[in-house]
Amino acid sequence: MKTTGRLLIATIVLTAALGQSGGALTLEQSAESMAAPRAVLPVTAFDFGDVYKGEVISQVFIIRNEGSADLQIKDIVTTCGCEAVDWDRVVPPRKEGKIIISLNTASQAGPIFKIAILRTNDQQFAITNLTLIANVLTSSDGGPVPNVTLRPGRHIGPLFVGPDVRWVLKAAPGKTGRFEFLVTVEKGIVNLKQVEADSKQIACSIEAVEPGRSYKVVVQSVPSDSPLSTSSQIRVRTDSTQLPWFPLQVILRVAKDI
Repeated sequence: MKTTGRLLIATIVLTAALGQSGGALTLEQSAESMAAPRAVLPVTAFDFGDVYKGEVISQVFIIRNEGSADLQIKDIVTTCGCEAVDWDRVVPPRKEGKIIISLNTASQAGPIFKIAILRTNDQQFAITNLTLIANVLTSSDGGPVPNVTLRPGRHIGPLFVGPDVRWVLKAAPGKTGRFEFLVTVEKGIVNLKQVEADSKQIACSIEAVEPGRSYKVVVQSVPSDSPLSTSSQIRVRTDSTQLPWFPLQVILRVAKDI
């Protein structure tokens, strides 16, 4: 029994020494070698219904990493006029990122089904399709619908945001600049719940024009005595499962000649 006990102790000591010297994997190294990302996309397609020829449709696809290693978005291959506007290249474990796919319908007509191919380093979810679906309304000859003036802005999932999703806000030194994004619900009922900016130079709030139907996202600059130029991303959260949040961008410029 004593001999067996000594052999067991010696084996444990030898294994530990080998682990420290690189002869065997430590528990930490073993866990790292087994770590893997796991991509989860709650929504992979959106149907905009009827849109006028020339309008821009886009969707913010949310991608979550429920794995234990970084999720890498290797590539997004777009087809037939689609554009990958923006996406997060790396999504850390237990975090979420975004993929924004957009399409200008100026060259489209009738029912459309546009696919963007997403490639990740998740071996179980290496390739998937992100799809924009719509029915593009045209004139009888395939041109724009007569007597229809297109609204400035774009469709984002169930919403229409105008006059654009990006704006340059100008202010004189010591003064406050103000701008309003107009958000109209196009499909169903959607409530805007929260808005936040990633810059201390920008303050923002939500004003309900008609709850569930129409909103204003109000952006104001914090007075600055010194000239500056800075970009801020604004994240607007909703209660829609198809569009949990969407980004807006404000570029603030403070100068004397404004």
